[in-house]
Amino acid sequence: MACCMSSHHDADIEALPPTEQVINEERRCTDVSFLCLFAAFWVGMLAISIKAFIKGDTNRILYGLDMDGNVCGAKNSGVNGSSGPNFTDRKNLYWLDPYDFLLDEETHIYKTVCLVSCPNDTSSYVCTYRGQWETSYFSNLTGTEMTSSLIGTGPCYRVILPTFTILNKCFPIPPAELLNDAMGSNVASNSTLSTMKSILLKVSKDFNKGRLDINLYQAARQTL
Repeated sequence: MACCMSSHHDADIEALPPTEQVINEERRCTDVSFLCLFAAFWVGMLAISIKAFIKGDTNRILYGLDMDGNVCGAKNSGVNGSSGPNFTDRKNLYWLDPYDFLLDEETHIYKTVCLVSCPNDTSSYVCTYRGQWETSYFSNLTGTEMTSSLIGTGPCYRVILPTFTILNKCFPIPPAELLNDAMGSNVASNSTLSTMKSILLKVSKDFNKGRLDINLYQAARQTL
């Protein structure tokens, strides 16, 4: 699209070398209607961005929601304006039951909780909220609840695999034996797993660099 430039006299243009006459010849706008449409588009984008910043909540994207709809890493409000849980120190979203991913995601609610750090001890249990939003009360369960938890039906769930944090989400670290079986060779050494983790962390950093645009888009969708 050509833009308006200052005009030159024909005599001045003719005095220039032939190679410069085309570059310096008089120019004018040829797509004024499209220019106006493009300007209107950016005005609309600016309006959406301002509304997203004012009314949107980017924490919903950065930290995620637990099974009760609370935002991790933020102070939540309860029902009818009452005080909700303060999760400012719980920025990591953890999936309690890995079998949730085998069910129909359209009708199933994933069992997720907000944690201070992602669990690594495979002999420990993480529980659904109880009391003051506690998640570590396995030893205080009744006999029936403990039996239910041991067979994987809650309210507490064993940490099957150690996890690490990417984008404030707890991702499992697959065992080397599982990767060996999947790849058909003994390639899943500790160094390989470390490399995979490094790659995921690098992707996470690259994503964080561009997450402002993503946050704006997602927040705009929440407010429109």
